[in-house]
Amino acid sequence: MISSIEGILADLGDGFVNLKAGHFTYQVFIPTRLSRRLKSRIGQDLKLFTVHYLEGSLRMGNPVPRLVGFENEVEREFFERFITVPNVGVRRALRALTLPINKIADAIENEDVGLLRGMKGIGEKTAKKIIAELKGQMEKYALLPRGDILESSEEGENDEIRELGVRALINLGYRSAEAEKMVSRAMSRSKFVRVEDLIKEVYRDHREQGRNSAPEDIDT
Repeated sequence: MISSIEGILADLGDGFVNLKAGHFTYQVFIPTRLSRRLKSRIGQDLKLFTVHYLEGSLRMGNPVPRLVGFENEVEREFFERFITVPNVGVRRALRALTLPINKIADAIENEDVGLLRGMKGIGEKTAKKIIAELKGQMEKYALLPRGDILESSEEGENDEIRELGVRALINLGYRSAEAEKMVSRAMSRSKFVRVEDLIKEVYRDHREQGRNSAPEDIDT
C-alpha cells in the first residue's frame, strides 16, 4: 500500500497531477479544490498523502492501480469516510469536493441538503443518502478552523461558484460573454455559497433590468 508520495510537481492535468519521484513519474488523482491550489506550484516539491485503490474489477478485465492524493492526513481520512456512501465512488467524490471539508461536514451534521446538492455531481437523492450514512461521524471535521491548511482562499471558492453559474446560464441558451456579465453583476453585490442562490440573484437582477428598460405606458 502506498500511503504517501513526495516529489516534484511536473504538471497539472484535469483532476490529476504528475509527480516526479526519482526515476518515476506518478499520476495522482486529486480533488477539485486541491487542483486550484496547486496551479502556482508547478516545478516545486510536493508531498501528497495517498489512497491506493484498484479501478475496475477482475470480472470485467484487469483492474488498474490508481493513486488519489491529499495535502494532509485529515483530508485523506475524510475522503475515505466519504466514499463509504453507496454509489459515491472515488471519481465522483473527487469531483464533488469543491467546498471546504468543514463546510461539507457541517452540512452533513445539520442535514443541509441544499448545500450538499450544490456540489458537483451530487443530486438531492445522493445528498440525502450522504446525510443518512455519515451523520454523527462528521463532528471532528466540522470543527476544523477556518484558517486551517485545508481551507483555500475565499477567491478560490468564488471562482468555483462563478464557473458553475456561468455554465448554468450557457446551458439555458445565453452566450458566454452575456452569462459572464450577468454573473459578475450579481456577485459584485453579494457572496454565494451555493450556485442555486447565485442563479436566484441573477434572475432577480434580470427581472429588475427588464422592468427598468420597459417603456412607460402612454394614455390615449
